[in-house]
Amino acid sequence: MIDPQKKAGEPSAADCAPLASVLCTKELDRRPIRVPDYERQSHAFLKLTQAFAESPDDVFESLTQEILTLLHCHSAGISLLSDDATRFDWVAVAGAWRQHAGGGTPRDFGPSGDAIDCNAPLLFRHPERRYAYLLSTPPPAVELLVVPFHLLGRAVGTIWAVSHDEHCTFDAEDLRQLQSLSTFATAAYRAHGVSAQERTRDSDALRLNTALATLNAELRDSATAVRRSEGDLRDFVENAAIGLHWVGADGTILWANQTELDLLGYQMEEYV
Repeated sequence: MIDPQKKAGEPSAADCAPLASVLCTKELDRRPIRVPDYERQSHAFLKLTQAFAESPDDVFESLTQEILTLLHCHSAGISLLSDDATRFDWVAVAGAWRQHAGGGTPRDFGPSGDAIDCNAPLLFRHPERRYAYLLSTPPPAVELLVVPFHLLGRAVGTIWAVSHDEHCTFDAEDLRQLQSLSTFATAAYRAHGVSAQERTRDSDALRLNTALATLNAELRDSATAVRRSEGDLRDFVENAAIGLHWVGADGTILWANQTELDLLGYQMEEYV
């Protein structure tokens, strides 16, 4: 298990291989991409929505299991930034690294920290060459795909997948899937320590994200299905009793429904 607290004598970023030497993120666009399985993705989203509604405190564990299924990887996990912002805690881990759950990595020198500093998904190959402490987490990682997730424009954690096989590499479809799943990581993060009423609001927002994902899949299937889904989605948004919005990585509000605009005190013409 990784101890997220850096000990005296441990190597720092200045002592180890440079970040560029273990990054291969650009390879995601060069590799052959597998055919998207939107049916399986929609099924996974529905399972996560149900898990979130029934037991919000356990959704991190459910999420890591779905990462294993959708990405066909060997380990998966969720890292949350600690309250003092000094480390990332591994709050849920599935697969070959499951025994390392409860460990973590330093905020100032680790894969999650670098992904948040770069404000972008990162793909690492043999990350232990830079982060030597990963040698204490067998089996060794061949590739590590890390995606940051945000709450109200603030980076709060990462969602990640690991390959332990030289013949098993990630592609652009894996990145798309992991970025989609990061929505649930954000919702699960908000669920910790909030009231039942707030959890209901989060469930509504999560259902909206699921509807959007379903619409995205059906757009590729048929025009008839698209028109039906658009109508359902429009009804959901127009009748939602909660404020809903999306925030970009820089904290800018990209979209908000009328309830949210009312809560923020904006008029529609001011917002647009």
